[in-house]
Amino acid sequence: MPTSSLSGAPVQVPVSVPMLPPPVTCVGVVGLGEAGIQLVRLLARQGIRTVALAEDEATAATAAHALSDADLVIEAAPDTTAAKRRALALIDRYARRDALVVTTAVEVPLESFVDRSAHPSRVACVRLCHPRLGKVAELVRRPGADPDVANRVAALFKAIGLHVLTVRDTGGVVVSDLILAMLDRAATAVERGEATAEDLDAAMRHGCG
Repeated sequence: MPTSSLSGAPVQVPVSVPMLPPPVTCVGVVGLGEAGIQLVRLLARQGIRTVALAEDEATAATAAHALSDADLVIEAAPDTTAAKRRALALIDRYARRDALVVTTAVEVPLESFVDRSAHPSRVACVRLCHPRLGKVAELVRRPGADPDVANRVAALFKAIGLHVLTVRDTGGVVVSDLILAMLDRAATAVERGEATAEDLDAAMRHGCG
């Protein structure tokens, strides 16, 4: 501890050391669709202990086993309001109160199920791009979410090899929307005779990377 001198007498000066957030060493995944399986594989490759279960087959015993030790729980149920609500209720019941929660909702309005959570401020939203479109995850800016939760979630997704973008909630995946817009423009170019499909394909491969 540093010291200071007042009237010649040394005085110890307390120093405030910021507390670092605990590391994420165990992840629970609720839902084994495309997004859930993709995340399980990425987490496993980094040696992060991961326990997954299908939300429609979960029992009290399997849910407790999968979620009770998790530092972070990923909700990857089917993209419907009913499925998201069931999965989040399961997480609220069996996960630790200090566990971070990530939803992978894309089309379902976040307020339709996140606001029903017992702890909505701990819920972040991350949308995954299809693996063929690159290793990209979009962290959605959600009103009411704890900024520290968002930062810790972003750090984890970067650690498992994803490029994390911060986006506004548009009810979709921004990267996918950009690619669809390019494909639409390419189709129009072919229809108008502006270029052949082969030339456009070469332009994309050599011009856009």
